[in-house]
Amino acid sequence: MTRRAAICAVAQTTWERDKWQVRQQGLGWEITESLLRQTGLDFKEGTGIGQILTVSDDLFDGRTISDNAMTDVVGAHYRAEEKVAMDGAQAVYYALSIVLAGQEDVVLVVGHCKESQPKSRNIVTHMAFDPFFTRPVGLDYLAAAGLQAQAYMDRSKVTDAQLAALVVRARAHAQKNPRIKGLPAVTAQAVLGSPMLADPIRELMASPVTDGRSA
Repeated sequence: MTRRAAICAVAQTTWERDKWQVRQQGLGWEITESLLRQTGLDFKEGTGIGQILTVSDDLFDGRTISDNAMTDVVGAHYRAEEKVAMDGAQAVYYALSIVLAGQEDVVLVVGHCKESQPKSRNIVTHMAFDPFFTRPVGLDYLAAAGLQAQAYMDRSKVTDAQLAALVVRARAHAQKNPRIKGLPAVTAQAVLGSPMLADPIRELMASPVTDGRSA
């Protein structure tokens, strides 16, 4: 692979606890339109966007094949579209491989989530697990993350204080993004004093319920 690749434009909606007034399709159109304005790109064969990758979660969207609802607003009726489930970092890597392999010159990656739609995020993620062995014990994403964090801390000797420092740093970075709403800076003491959710994950260590979209 002798080609090089770059991210040439980024767009994002505001990130909020409950964007009840906007459907996923509205979020998708907002940032797709922004990227087209920024870059001057279109979907013309050979010179424009040649591939679209969408990132969504069937469980949070409340439908199977959740990318189906997004096809027109991301321009996928003009070009090919593929879905990466729930993993934006993997989608960026996939887009990189498409460009480096020479399959396409320009790839659009669009991801969204509306975690506010279900009554309980934990109940929704519980449904993602195997129904015979893991659902009966109540496993959800939070509990699974707690088990993974325990295993990692045992192996790496990372401490609770170091986890709290990561949260403080991440919140400080978040303060620099004007599109993030309602995520104030915190102290390490506040993080370590917040309620335990799934040992060792405390309330201020867990990502809050968030609605938004980026591309």
